[in-house]
Amino acid sequence: MGLGARWSQYDTDHGDGGGLGLGGYGYYYLPGAPRVSLGGYGYVTPDVATSNDLEHSYEYGLRARYQVIDNVEGYVGYRKVKADFENRDERTLDSGPLVGMRLQF
Repeated sequence: MGLGARWSQYDTDHGDGGGLGLGGYGYYYLPGAPRVSLGGYGYVTPDVATSNDLEHSYEYGLRARYQVIDNVEGYVGYRKVKADFENRDERTLDSGPLVGMRLQF
């Protein structure tokens, strides 16, 4: 589990801007399969921490991860990113399944 902040920057047809999101993540390692973990993350960017056209945004996701070797994980999951830009309605910028690798240095 962890809590923290993360900067997100958007350049879209709906507006441009960035902001400092606050949020966290949590994963549970399966006892019978110690290389497999399930969990998710979420970040909310309030209007007081944004720049340019961005008024607020949020992102959340769910993932299943597999530790390939000590510093490499593969994952599958789902994420959704929504943002509200000045003089626009809230828009979904991205949503759907994802597959990836995470390298730790």
